[in-house]
Amino acid sequence: MDFRFSVAVLLVLLFAVANSRSLFGQHVTLQPDTLQILRYLEEPVNTIQPVRNDVVFLPNGLPLDSLINYSRTYIGTPYRYGGRTERGFDCSGFVKHVYGKFGLELPPSSRTQALVGEHVPVESVRKGDLIFFKGRSTKSKNIGHVGIVVDVVPESKDILFIHSSTHGGLRLDWLNKEDYYRKRFVTTRRPFAEAANP
Repeated sequence: MDFRFSVAVLLVLLFAVANSRSLFGQHVTLQPDTLQILRYLEEPVNTIQPVRNDVVFLPNGLPLDSLINYSRTYIGTPYRYGGRTERGFDCSGFVKHVYGKFGLELPPSSRTQALVGEHVPVESVRKGDLIFFKGRSTKSKNIGHVGIVVDVVPESKDILFIHSSTHGGLRLDWLNKEDYYRKRFVTTRRPFAEAANP
């Protein structure tokens, strides 16, 4: 049996159990959100991060990499001020949308999202953490932008994050390679408690 198909079946079963649906004696209907989350499993294997021994699980029991891979499917989506849908996102709207698909509800603005969860020192950041920046002015003390950490390179101490930018829409950027973001970096936070290994 194809490995990705097996994983997809396992995720469907986990989703059904998490929603208290009986899998026996009745037809299980996949909700549109479930199908959308599973679509990335049909992507070529080289788009999926390799599984390591330190796999992190979301509160709903799904691996954190499923959220990261799902977020990457939106690369190229246009920026839209106040956007909260697939037609276009602003930065906080995108973060709220992605986490919401995995049952994690976040506030609507980057400023209020920065109050969720716990602070994480930049040297301890991992995939799935939120990364916050000042707005356009480096002199501002207010948070005005947010992204999701999708990779960390310990050797270079660099952080790759996905975010919705007014320049280019949904895109990936490296913190230390982009002066614009490096100069405006404020903090990183972990918005959820890690679930036990299912």
